[in-house]
Amino acid sequence: MAMNRRSTGAAAKSSSRGVAWTIGIIGTLVVLVNVSKCSSTSPRTPAEVAASDPAIKTLTSSVAAQTPPAVQPLSSPAVREGLAEMGKAFASEGLSGSMIYSQNCYDALSHAFSWRLLDTCGAADLKGVASVPEDEVNGMDKEIAYFQSEVAAARYLGATTGAGASADDADTRLAEIQRRVPPAKRPPADDSEIYNATAVPADMMTNVDDGAQAEAT
Repeated sequence: MAMNRRSTGAAAKSSSRGVAWTIGIIGTLVVLVNVSKCSSTSPRTPAEVAASDPAIKTLTSSVAAQTPPAVQPLSSPAVREGLAEMGKAFASEGLSGSMIYSQNCYDALSHAFSWRLLDTCGAADLKGVASVPEDEVNGMDKEIAYFQSEVAAARYLGATTGAGASADDADTRLAEIQRRVPPAKRPPADDSEIYNATAVPADMMTNVDDGAQAEAT
């Protein structure tokens, strides 16, 4: 009987250890899965996007293959043109029109590079980024992904370095364009919000009426 009790106790301990090991392994797997999810959704830098996005890699190589002219200073008229044209595209056809304009601009650049056109495309893209609504819009996933700030920056930086500029000079050029992009305009509040913001509480109105009557008497 004593031996049977010892055997039963040993078996129970062994079973407990097995359960503990199983729980531990499951917990480790859960942690690894969560870490993997976090790392896969973490923001990427423009350089990482440019190195992994096939379309941007094609743009960079297409520009480089043209043997572009020597690096020229940022063109202020080109920046203004890009901002204005993107504003028209967005006003006419929304974010879809903005994406089409940007794609056409960079397509033209890949066939006939010029520093002026590069700055026009870059400014237009950053204007498109500023036009993306803060709230989610159904059916606009493709456009919103296209105008992510890192992706738009990667397009410009890829074309700029493909044309012969250093990575540092390309960053400086992009930062100067970003500085010239006006902030996005917020839609005006509706009439009810304006009324609620300016309405005087009823108890204050009562006090004002009482005071006016006292002065009259």
